[in-house]
Amino acid sequence: MSSSPLLNLAQMRLSDALETDVTLTTSGTLDSQHAMLRCRVEGPGHVPESIIIKQFTRQEDNAEGVRRFRNEWAAMEFLSGLGLQLSPNLLLGDPAANLMIIEDLGVRPTVQDLLFEPNSQNAEEALVELGTCLGRLHAATAGREEEFAALQARLGARAPVSDSSLDLRHRWETIEDCFAGLGIPLGADFAGAAAEMESWLHGVHPLRALAHCDAGVHNFLWMDPGVRLMDFEFASYECALLDVVPARLGFPPSFRSRRVPPELVARLEANYRTELGKALPAAWEDDLFQTALVDACAHWALSRVEGIWRNYLKMMVEEGEERARETVGVADERIQVYRAKVFTYVSGFVAAAAEFERADALRKPLKALLGEFKKLWPDIAPVDVYAALAE
Repeated sequence: MSSSPLLNLAQMRLSDALETDVTLTTSGTLDSQHAMLRCRVEGPGHVPESIIIKQFTRQEDNAEGVRRFRNEWAAMEFLSGLGLQLSPNLLLGDPAANLMIIEDLGVRPTVQDLLFEPNSQNAEEALVELGTCLGRLHAATAGREEEFAALQARLGARAPVSDSSLDLRHRWETIEDCFAGLGIPLGADFAGAAAEMESWLHGVHPLRALAHCDAGVHNFLWMDPGVRLMDFEFASYECALLDVVPARLGFPPSFRSRRVPPELVARLEANYRTELGKALPAAWEDDLFQTALVDACAHWALSRVEGIWRNYLKMMVEEGEERARETVGVADERIQVYRAKVFTYVSGFVAAAAEFERADALRKPLKALLGEFKKLWPDIAPVDVYAALAE
């Protein structure tokens, strides 16, 4: 027996599931907020060579954390049951111990790793395959929301609010305060258009499916060929395009956010639409698809605007730059990246709205916002293109 209680527990559960005695040996610890081990498996017959053990360990007075962990469990069990091979398969779970044993996909780079390599030969292929993977995910899960909800209920799971699932109608006062604080008038139809957009994206939608809600390049493993998607703790049913449009805007929405050239975005979206259209013919309706795409871009842009106003810009406008930086408490470099990221997202929405001639009521004030950003920070510019994709 191992000296590790976690390893011993996993070994017993896996032996029971496989109906044969197996021995687990730790081969590595993975970077995670949870206890997460890679283990070699030894045993007779057809046993996996290696597995991943994942356990939620911060359980005391953290009911929300448990529900979030179990939401990932619900999503992985759901997808494993569909046989999609788009994510690691869930081999078993132990609710009492908040323990999952997951298929080990091996030590592989993320798509983001490839994109940061200046001479990566696989970066473009991996990026385009991201669209294929998301299209298959959404096609397979569309119309199965009740099944997923039943799994969530059985496990006591709940998706946390994410940038994708956040209903901006609950943050509307902050958004209006931002435009007022910067002296940008909002048309009479702005609030109504935004409310209708949010209602559509988060409610009954022709393109509604299980959205990953954190589908940045950091969460895709390059399998050479193809990709697999990881970390489903935010997964919930939303308009599927919310997972896809960050490729237009710059992803992931974090300090490492970078842009993708338009021609590669077009290829990614074409692959995505091809796969989605196999299950949802509505994806081939240009008016519907383009409107959903622009609305999803608007949602992401407005969520960035709401965040920067609440966390930094409001104080900067009212009390000055120095006071705002002191309050935020991060290095100047990160402040500049934060500004550039928001500028990039808003620019991406404005460009998409102009390209498809949609969302005029939202586009005009957000375009004016870009002008105000330029006045505040004359050197502001979109984030860089990923190194592997730069000319």
